Formats: sequence, structure tokens, C-alpha cells
Amino acid sequence: MTDQALKICSACYTPKPKNQFERRPDSIDGLRAQCKKCQSGRRGSGRRQDDKGQGQIDVDSNKKKCSSCHHIKPATSFRKCARNKDGRRTQCKDCQKLREDEYREANRELLRQKSRRYWTRRDTVSLRQSQLRFHYRMEPVEYERLHTLQNGLCAICGKPQTANKKFLSVDHDHQTGRVRGLLCFNCNLALGHFQDDLTRLEKAAAYLRRCAEENPNVEL
Repeated sequence: MTDQALKICSACYTPKPKNQFERRPDSIDGLRAQCKKCQSGRRGSGRRQDDKGQGQIDVDSNKKKCSSCHHIKPATSFRKCARNKDGRRTQCKDCQKLREDEYREANRELLRQKSRRYWTRRDTVSLRQSQLRFHYRMEPVEYERLHTLQNGLCAICGKPQTANKKFLSVDHDHQTGRVRGLLCFNCNLALGHFQDDLTRLEKAAAYLRRCAEENPNVEL
């Protein structure tokens, strides 16, 4: 297992102290993938040369040589990268995935801690408001209005939300997108399984009534 204070450079594949990597806030660990030495060599050399195995565009614009396995592959086998002249990463997707898997395996506990800290910092209310706008085009004030009108209870069964759920679910017409009301988890799930089909719901109700009549001990 690689020491937590070390990081594997994506260019030379050498574990090095983290202070030998430049900072990059948008990366998983807050550091660049390449060490300062490799990063400096990349900037100084300009376009990477093929004899160094650094992945150069082939004569055919639809081909590119991977800087890791040195195989010439279709351009679509490389992930997009706006920083490079050809708009593609130097490593193919297969080599990139292998490198990422190795990094995750070597830094499993570190990544787990970072993920835990990230979700701990998240504001649950803000996240919920973003979900309402994105999925239902619904402002939080409209949700609160419906919640107040329903006294915080499910529009079907009249019960509050289950203990393991923080919010009543938004029920909407899947064809028009129109919000119909707020439901508890179980009622919302039931409607989903019946696919909002009134005929099936009526048949289900008739079935339960018939069963109750045949067996009086069953209460509806």
C-alpha cells in the first residue's frame, strides 16, 4: 500500500511526496496528476515528441498514439482534453482507466475520507431546492405552499412521511410534467408501479373489495 503522504505521478509513475505536485482545486485530491518535474518538462518541450513516447497525432487525423501503451488507436479511444492541441488526452481510455484504478487502490482510505468530508459539508436544504428546480421546475416556495395546504400529510393516505425520509415526495404527471401534490414514499411508489393507470387502480380496488366480501375477517 502506498504511503498516504505520497502520490503517483501520471507521467513517470513514480510515488513522490505531495509537495512535489502543483495545486489544482478541481481535482480529486487537490493536486495535479503530474509532478512538478514532469509538468515543467511538458511545458518546456512544447509539443510532445513521438520518440519520447508521449503520444503524438498520427498523419491520419483520426489516429493517435497512446503515450502509455504506444499503440496507435482511433481518436475516439482518447478522452477529450481542451488543453491539448488535438483536443484529446495523451493516454488512451484503457490506459487512463488502468491508471485511475491504480490510484484509487493506492489511495482508497484518503478518497473515502474526502468523500465523507464533502457530503458532511453539503447543505441538505440547498441540495433539496436544487433538485426541485431541476426535476420538477418547482420553486421551494411552491413546495412549502403545498406542504402547508396538506398540513404536512400525504395527499392520499393522510399520513406524515416515513421516519427514514425527510421530505414528502413530489407527485407529477409524467406526460405533462404538472405537479399534482405531495405523497409519502409508499403512496408515491404505488402510483409509480401502477403507471398512473386509472383502470388498473380501479380493478385493484375492486379486487380488494371482492376479497373482503369473501373473507369478512379482512378489514379495508
